[in-house]
Amino acid sequence: MTPGSSIGFMQKIREAIQRIADRLTGRKADLSKSRRRHKVWREHAEAQETSALRAKNNGHPARAERIEKRAARSHVKAVYWKGRVRRDDEAIPKLEAIEGKLEAELAAWVKTHGVAFEGENKIRGGTAPQRSKAAQTRAMLNYNNGTATVGGAYYSMEGGPRDYAHILYHYPRGRVYDCSTYSDGTKYVTGDPSPSGPNGFTSGGYTGTELEFCTKVREGTERIGDLCVYLRYPGDTIGHHVEVVYDPDRKQTTGHGDSAINIGANGSYDIFGDGLFVLVRPPTHKTKGS
Repeated sequence: MTPGSSIGFMQKIREAIQRIADRLTGRKADLSKSRRRHKVWREHAEAQETSALRAKNNGHPARAERIEKRAARSHVKAVYWKGRVRRDDEAIPKLEAIEGKLEAELAAWVKTHGVAFEGENKIRGGTAPQRSKAAQTRAMLNYNNGTATVGGAYYSMEGGPRDYAHILYHYPRGRVYDCSTYSDGTKYVTGDPSPSGPNGFTSGGYTGTELEFCTKVREGTERIGDLCVYLRYPGDTIGHHVEVVYDPDRKQTTGHGDSAINIGANGSYDIFGDGLFVLVRPPTHKTKGS
């Protein structure tokens, strides 16, 4: 494929995605509701966790246990509404199937740039952004095909150690499998350093370690494979969700906010509608073009 024809191909892909995105406008009311409810339940969970800790420290274990149960229920609801935010942002039920066809074509285009799949969970060659594009694309395709996880799609912030080595294909059940697992894992399979620091792949990372060890970049200078970390309040060093930049021109990201692995932003990184996000660049190996 010549440079000119590859650019034309990319333009067709973007135009096709744009046509899909144009169908999303009717869901703005639903998106606003989902954003509000996600924030309410997330804040409930955080407040209840703080109250439970205070009760425990004050020598009231029974009260702490009751509050912890309420916090767990609030957290489940917050996760649900986080998933709704991302799905409302996609907006149409058939979008995932349409994305699958488009991303399959895009994956074939990416391979012309020296990116190679070695087995189901290893990507080498090309530059760091090209490897990241390939990893994100393959993760979405495997989710659409039902092969991303063993025993069906799921999302969990609790469980056994993360299995970054299977982030694309046949991730085992019973392990921690959340947004930061996905963002860190897509670097593991490409052979790039962990966004969560030197020990990130062994000790496991989260949005806080990603904020700590990645480098902040200005919007407009981001590239494929950078992370968009969503904050609870201005200056937050912990965060509550993370996505991976998929298409900087369209401000599209991919992420694992509920059981799905899919595109969660169209035209704006501000998927929660509060302006609380920061773009960061994970460390990369010092290679040409990375």
